[in-house]
Amino acid sequence: MDAAHFEKIASAATAKEAWDTLEKSRAGGDKLKKARLQTLRRQFELLQMRNLETISEYFTKVLSLTSSMKRCGYKISDLKIIER
Repeated sequence: MDAAHFEKIASAATAKEAWDTLEKSRAGGDKLKKARLQTLRRQFELLQMRNLETISEYFTKVLSLTSSMKRCGYKISDLKIIER
């Protein structure tokens, strides 16, 4: 267990109390992940190549954005990435 999680449960008197605290923090994380994914999907849909941007720079931006989306649990096909 890392230090951040340990600090959350250090004051818990019982294992049940510690578990409930960790469970609540996890639920908040899921909500943040959904909000982050929504933002990333919107950025992906609005993504456009700029005038002075190279293809390599644009491709890197697309891959970075899709990797972030995948880390949030979004499944995106390679075809959709290539189309972008």
